[in-house]
Amino acid sequence: MIATSFSDKNLKDMFLAGGKRRDDAWKFIYQNWRPQYMINIKKKGGNDDQVDEIFSDVAINFENRVLNNDLLEVENYQGYFTKCIYFAWLNFIKAKNIHIEISDDLNIHDNEPNQLMSAEYTELAEAVDQLISLLNQRCKDILKLFSQGFSMKEISQKLDLKDEIKAKKEKYECQNKIKLFLKSNPKLENQIKQMWYAG
Repeated sequence: MIATSFSDKNLKDMFLAGGKRRDDAWKFIYQNWRPQYMINIKKKGGNDDQVDEIFSDVAINFENRVLNNDLLEVENYQGYFTKCIYFAWLNFIKAKNIHIEISDDLNIHDNEPNQLMSAEYTELAEAVDQLISLLNQRCKDILKLFSQGFSMKEISQKLDLKDEIKAKKEKYECQNKIKLFLKSNPKLENQIKQMWYAG
């Protein structure tokens, strides 16, 4: 029988142990954390099938980050995992062109159960909007294509740039804008690192 409660340290030790202990950790996470992160998703019109589509990618990345000690600054694994699931779901429905109503009344659990995160989410959303607004359309196109795995040569051809050297130069300038902005906003930088469970 799976325990009704495991600490973050317990879960990390179980991941490290592997085998049945690792399986038990994931059974615990699935059974005990899922009801919490599904509350917010269902509130926005999402469903279990959509979450099942993205769960494995989030889970793999989460476990790797735990094992690589990348989450030392995260006070609560459940809160972090809940955010990862939520933002991965948002990306999923965006990619599928599924329309939902996004408001700022999120109830994502973080350091304390049942604590509303609306203020934090709104602040993050506004900062990300500000970050995106720094980029012109060309920058957005270049970075989008680059994130999709296109080579610089392919990007230069798709965007009618002179050559791949020009594409590289523009990509560097776009990325530099983002880096400079994040350097002056360390809190946002940390939030984005945590949000992109994934990078």
